[in-house]
Amino acid sequence: MTVTVGPEHRHAQGTTRYRALSLRDVTEILKQRGVGPDVVDDVRAVGAVLPFRVNDHVLDNLIDWDDIPHDPMFQLLFPQPGMLDPAGLATMRRLSTAVLRRHVEPLLDPRLDRLEAIRIGTKSLTFWPARFCSDADAPDLLRLFEQVVAPGRSLVLVADLSHPRELQSAATRRAIRLARSTGANIYCQVPLVAHVNDRPETWERLWNAEVKLGCVPYYMFVERDTGPRRYFEVPLIRAHDILATAYRMSSGLARTVKGPVMSATPGKVVIDGYERQEGDHVTMQLCFVQSRNAAWVGRPFTAKTTTEATWFSHLQPSGTQPWWSEESAATRRPT
Repeated sequence: MTVTVGPEHRHAQGTTRYRALSLRDVTEILKQRGVGPDVVDDVRAVGAVLPFRVNDHVLDNLIDWDDIPHDPMFQLLFPQPGMLDPAGLATMRRLSTAVLRRHVEPLLDPRLDRLEAIRIGTKSLTFWPARFCSDADAPDLLRLFEQVVAPGRSLVLVADLSHPRELQSAATRRAIRLARSTGANIYCQVPLVAHVNDRPETWERLWNAEVKLGCVPYYMFVERDTGPRRYFEVPLIRAHDILATAYRMSSGLARTVKGPVMSATPGKVVIDGYERQEGDHVTMQLCFVQSRNAAWVGRPFTAKTTTEATWFSHLQPSGTQPWWSEESAATRRPT
């Protein structure tokens, strides 16, 4: 196997075809990139437990192979020895335009005139930009987007990103231009991930790159309490400090972002600030930006926790809160 896409992986018209690479390919991938045997062994060992998949675009454009194993995209995409929790990582699933059309076209019925916006979450703008540029059904995908926008509806592509490097390739920039040319808006949401983007400078570069490409910085998410979270999690107070510092460094156009946000059971909760108390105790100021109960949205509240807290269930709200579920109370850390 070669890392560079050969003729056998191209369409007849010369465009690159999507090719998923998994654990069985990892030894040759890493050896051809000059990665040492110790790192190869670590990746193979952890990859035997955790799902792993990349593609040629990721290998050729997103990873700095001179900075292994510290490169942030390598940390994010390849199994790492610190990932001790044997749970799954998300794998890419490619949805053809024909399948997407079957889901979207029923929503375009004129009788559904109260439907004002359609939102589609995707990572393909950065992980497989050929989806918009050169795949066989790319033109039909763009026509579908135009079809959504034509009656006056809003089409929003929510791009899932992790690092500013994802926006550097010419293919990704072209994919964004083509998507926006249909009238679609692109909003960018990003999880805060240790070893990948846990520095304010990284977020400032990311937000400003999004703005230059005509995209909207949308959410900074707190890493969810699932999978190998202990390797990737960032304490909540540090998450707030990273966002606040990056916010001050960024232009006003980049300050549309909300965060740090936890997508918890009762809704999306944003951390507005915190005050240190005695020892390692902290009082946090929070607010719902979305909720299953509209009455909770925009209502500020405080919660007690510690400097090591990393998730919503580690908080103890001040006073009585109607949304404080028994499940959250049962799983929270002692304060």
